[in-house]
Amino acid sequence: MSKRQGGGDKLFNKRKTQKQEDLDRKLAERNKLVRIIIACEGTKTEPLYFQKFFDHLIEDSGISAKSFVIAKHGHTDPVGVLKDLKNYKEEHGGTYKNFDHKWIVIDRDEERTNGGGHTLENYNEAISQAKKLNIDVAYSNPSFEIWYLLHFQYQSAYIDRDAVNKKLETLKTLKKYDKADENMYEFLLNKQDVAIKNAKKLVKQCEREKKELCNPSTTVYKLVELLRDYQKKNHKNTKF
Repeated sequence: MSKRQGGGDKLFNKRKTQKQEDLDRKLAERNKLVRIIIACEGTKTEPLYFQKFFDHLIEDSGISAKSFVIAKHGHTDPVGVLKDLKNYKEEHGGTYKNFDHKWIVIDRDEERTNGGGHTLENYNEAISQAKKLNIDVAYSNPSFEIWYLLHFQYQSAYIDRDAVNKKLETLKTLKKYDKADENMYEFLLNKQDVAIKNAKKLVKQCEREKKELCNPSTTVYKLVELLRDYQKKNHKNTKF
């Protein structure tokens, strides 16, 4: 065998080994147990939506239920929601810090003359604390329901939470909006791309206007995209 042939074999074997190592690395990354925890301001709407989302991920991709956790609800204000996340404890002693992705899902929900809502100071404090703790924030202004509405239409004019609910209730496809509806995730799924597009458009509009927070706006799409990407990695045939 010539030296050229011997060198060719070594190069071939080196490339083959490298190819196998790359494949092993990709498989390891795909099979890594990535864990996501969220804490929600609402007691029904957000938890029901994301729990269904998690259920689909678990069922479609064979992912462990331990990968997706919704922290126990105890507060209805942004700072309190952050506390709910920080107070999370697992049986073996793990905390929110043991998760790869940590999120709070909160509303701006301005104070209303008829009661309800919370102060801007409370909202800003939650955002500030979350940033220091490397916790991501999926906020909605005025409320989480704006995310639902964006599945059906682009809403750029100022709107309060009561008006958002009324708009949802007038949609013929929804018949009657119920925040305790356990089927909202499935019902909205085929319109998810539209909602993401509209939400991104609102955020870009806010950036052009150089405002820190705009009404309406929502970054819920960022959490949704994270979950969608995770699903795609673990189930290549999934279609949205």
